[in-house]
Amino acid sequence: MDDARDAASLIIPGMARGWESKSVEEQIEARVADAGKAPARPVSAAEVARDQKRQGLLLARARVLQQLQKVQNPVAPESTTTSAEADSSALAAGHALDGADHRLTYRKMLEQALADLERQLAAL
Repeated sequence: MDDARDAASLIIPGMARGWESKSVEEQIEARVADAGKAPARPVSAAEVARDQKRQGLLLARARVLQQLQKVQNPVAPESTTTSAEADSSALAAGHALDGADHRLTYRKMLEQALADLERQLAAL
């Protein structure tokens, strides 16, 4: 019982808070105050539209790159060399497109789309 009384006597009611809690409170208040402030300069509707278009183009570019990677690296890597060679020779010979030829055509289409996206991004 004496230990409990000794511990209770160490706690002084109405004691000032420590500097750590004051610092945390000041940081929270500063964040709340900053959140209510307007941006440094107003952003025009044209700038917002341009930024949204740029973000959309970047997302489309990432998607095309992902699809291009899948076309270039299918599941069975040992079959890609022979199918890529067959694709090139079939197109050069003017044969009708089969599954492998469609993959080559799709890859070329993706490469064109990527080049177009790059041009659009450069124009922004």
